[in-house]
Amino acid sequence: MKFKIIPAQINEFEVFGKDKKEIWIWVTWGRYDWTKFHTNDFEIFKNCKTVAEIQKLLDKKIQTIQPINKDKKDGYHVDFDNKSWNDAYNTQTLSKALGSIGSLEDDAFMNESSGGGSSAQVYLWKNVSKEEKKQTKTYEQEEYTLEDAAESFRDEVLTEAFEYSALETITLYRAPLKVVEAMDDNDEDDGSDEDDGSNPPSQIE
Repeated sequence: MKFKIIPAQINEFEVFGKDKKEIWIWVTWGRYDWTKFHTNDFEIFKNCKTVAEIQKLLDKKIQTIQPINKDKKDGYHVDFDNKSWNDAYNTQTLSKALGSIGSLEDDAFMNESSGGGSSAQVYLWKNVSKEEKKQTKTYEQEEYTLEDAAESFRDEVLTEAFEYSALETITLYRAPLKVVEAMDDNDEDDGSDEDDGSNPPSQIE
């Protein structure tokens, strides 16, 4: 049986670094193409025959794991240390908890396809001074400050002009998570890909 797991909200952070400095950019896409799974992709869902069965097991499993702001095993929990993240789960933790199999083992929920325009804002500056944020560089005959490049998610300016490295993407799923049956590729679209519930909440520390 094929299905999709769609969060109430998805939060993605693109992390750039140089020396001990880090810039976390919160990127929101207008559309997410949710990954299509088969029940055999997860140990926990192997014997499920209906969406209701998958949903019941998923809901129970969510209750057994910690949200990122409380999960001390997650190295990033200190970066989300406030109550506004009480319903947010690192997708790697979620993938591991559900027993993802094979090529999905590391992070079954990694965003592989999104679009429809994006918005961005800096969530976190680490060891970057006010003076450094105002430093300017020229890229393709245009001048940018580090802050402007980060706030507008000009990753090529950050990496080529300011010489930051793209370190990783941190993805959080916010509960509740909804299970939706997925049709085969040759069937009509089930409509679940179109989701705009990804706008960042107002609480940014």
